[in-house]
Amino acid sequence: MDLFRRYLSTTTEVPEDAGADVIETLVDRLQTSSRVEDRRDSMRAIKALSKRYRLEVGTQAMPSCIEALSRDSEDSDTISYALDALCNMMNDERTDVDPRELVNIPADLGKQFTEIFIKEPENVQIVLSFLSSYDMHVRRQTIHLLILMLQNNRKAVQDLLLSSPMAVSKFMATLSDPMEVIRNDGLLLLLYFTKNHTTIQKIVAFENVFERILSIVETETVGEGGVVIEDCFRLLHQILAGNQQNQMLFKDGRFAQRLAKIFENIPLELEESCAWSAQKLVNVSWLLKIFRALVSPNNKSQHVRSCQVEMQACGLLNSLWKVIMAGGVPADLLTEALYTLGEAVRGCPNNQEAVVAMVAPSEPPQPAITVLLITMVNERQQLAVRMAVLYCFQCLLSGNSDIQARVVSTLLPKRTEPCVTSAGQLLCGGLFSQDSVTAWFSAIAMLHSIYQNQQLKESLLHVQMAPASGGDAPVSLMQQCFRLICQTNRVQAKVGLLQFLCTWMSHCPAAVHAFLSLRSGNNHAHQQQQDSSTKNNSVGTGAGLSHLIADVLSGEGEEIDIVSSLSAMLIGICVCYNNSAVEGYDGKSLISIIDKRIGVDDLVKRVGQIFRSDEFIRVIKHPELEASKPTDLVFDFEFTRLFKEVECKTCVLLLLLLNL
Repeated sequence: MDLFRRYLSTTTEVPEDAGADVIETLVDRLQTSSRVEDRRDSMRAIKALSKRYRLEVGTQAMPSCIEALSRDSEDSDTISYALDALCNMMNDERTDVDPRELVNIPADLGKQFTEIFIKEPENVQIVLSFLSSYDMHVRRQTIHLLILMLQNNRKAVQDLLLSSPMAVSKFMATLSDPMEVIRNDGLLLLLYFTKNHTTIQKIVAFENVFERILSIVETETVGEGGVVIEDCFRLLHQILAGNQQNQMLFKDGRFAQRLAKIFENIPLELEESCAWSAQKLVNVSWLLKIFRALVSPNNKSQHVRSCQVEMQACGLLNSLWKVIMAGGVPADLLTEALYTLGEAVRGCPNNQEAVVAMVAPSEPPQPAITVLLITMVNERQQLAVRMAVLYCFQCLLSGNSDIQARVVSTLLPKRTEPCVTSAGQLLCGGLFSQDSVTAWFSAIAMLHSIYQNQQLKESLLHVQMAPASGGDAPVSLMQQCFRLICQTNRVQAKVGLLQFLCTWMSHCPAAVHAFLSLRSGNNHAHQQQQDSSTKNNSVGTGAGLSHLIADVLSGEGEEIDIVSSLSAMLIGICVCYNNSAVEGYDGKSLISIIDKRIGVDDLVKRVGQIFRSDEFIRVIKHPELEASKPTDLVFDFEFTRLFKEVECKTCVLLLLLLNL
């Protein structure tokens, strides 16, 4: 017994090689001892050595530990030591071990031991049986071991657990365990167990997981529940995201209403204090992610619509608006609330109208769209918040021609000037801002105001800009946009404007006519020399085309130039949607000019370069913007969809006209 006491003592210094030498002796005693007490002492000593001597204990003692789980299943202490030893063997992330002791130890040693352990499916079944133990420590160590195995080899362990008829029921039972530590560890176990496995997620949902999790949340409260609430919300999100069958179960069970009821308290808590703990912010952010999972653009439109109707009925839109309007809201929470509000209204006219009708608690009261645009064009606002506002604005206008028309109407001339700031004033002010980022945001917002709306594109041709000085005549919005794209020092603003012009002029011959009719003048930032072949009775027209050609030529070479490629695209649109109303600039004449100045094949190649740009590839994957810095803002998601549609039609027509 002195041999064992030496390794179990907390005060005695263990020699460097003594532990490795004695493991074989301990294993032999564990296998041959007839007395339970002796086997228990041997297992306790093996467990004590398993942290420092993982490799030796794993290679020599793992079979004996497994055998002990079966042979001494009635002795909770022996089982506890065996489970603990197995956890130490399989844990690759221990931070309480001296790095010097890890020399020559494989970084994935725990994964290797896990693979050895699960080669015999019976081993996993033996471990599962201890989830029903009366000993709290045994239950908890069982959960920890299952979590480690799932971390090390998730797919294989998931399949083994799925083949066990009682595994899911036992996991679910941990959520109702009277011991909070077991319940909390059970949440983590379910997080790993359900990860990336749709079938398991469905089975868990049918085991009433929603009710059990909501009961925990309602008991703990979002603010005071700490990391437990985060785990609850993460588990809910994982089970719901991308799993529409589970989403329908969640909706039909009226669990969304219960979550909305929980969220009702958030605006009140913000009024009391915005100085929230980091954990509380994380909890609320995960709650919002659950709402977003239910109305994700990736879901079927019919399912999204039913969830959106539910959200409006249970008052979630009002609660979200109150959070957005609350003073001093942390930027992360404000951003998530804006994204959630946007997706809760996207493509749903009733919800869109409900939000547009909301006003800010200010004097005088301001409409929701105006408040959003004020935030978007504010240069001092955080980039993440501005991107979220733009996304929310896009969602409010998505597929709703009435709201689009209301925004555009604020741009059109009126007999009397409004006494309050309008959406049109904010958009134009942002479009002409000296700050390129603000100009980009405003250009993309304008793009969405006329997206897929032929009538509004034509209405926009009547927009007049106030002159720079009192003696000058007003200029059209098209003229002002041309002036701005001539400013070579505003590349990001120019990229935004070119996307706006491509959207405006595509499918709109009247807008193409207005652009081709632009004349050069002394007041332009940069005059372009007219090509001799374009001179005709309409002297001076074609200034816009000449500038675009110059931009395309400036981007020659294999290197992708966004401005050059977008300019090439806009030239193609001028050909594709040409009504032949501008003398000398009908489709065939434009082809002649293009072939002489650029070459039609080179123009088509330049347009196609956009598809290869990293910026285009990144944006085309997700509707919401992703940018860590302002210069990352290049393309808009909806523009990429328009580009794919128009590019094919335009390039085919260019090559066809060339060969006529």
